[in-house]
Amino acid sequence: MKTSPSPNPAAAGPASDPEAAGDGQVAFEQLHEYRNHTITIRPRRIGGGLWRAAFAVSLDCRALVDVGTEVGQAFRTPIGAARDAVDAARSFIDARLKACRPA
Repeated sequence: MKTSPSPNPAAAGPASDPEAAGDGQVAFEQLHEYRNHTITIRPRRIGGGLWRAAFAVSLDCRALVDVGTEVGQAFRTPIGAARDAVDAARSFIDARLKACRPA
C-alpha cells in the first residue's frame, strides 16, 4: 500500500482532479494491489465532519472503474471511509473475475 498525503493533512486542500474530489477536501491518496489490479482510494470531506471515499480500479494501466466512483456510506474519519472503499473495490474485482471465469 502506498499513501500520498496532502501537503498538510490537517487542512487538506481541494484535489487537483475535480472529478475525484467533488466539492470536498481530499485527505490523502492510497494505492492498493489486489489480484493483479490496482485500487486508488481518495477519501474526501463531505461536510459536517463526515468523509466518503472515491475509488478507481485499473488493470494493466487501463481504468475499469473511474476514480469518481464513490462508496455510499459516510464515516467520521478518512481512514474509515478509505477502508470501506477498499472493501467495495475488492468486491468489484471479485465479481468481475467471477463473471470472466468460463462456466
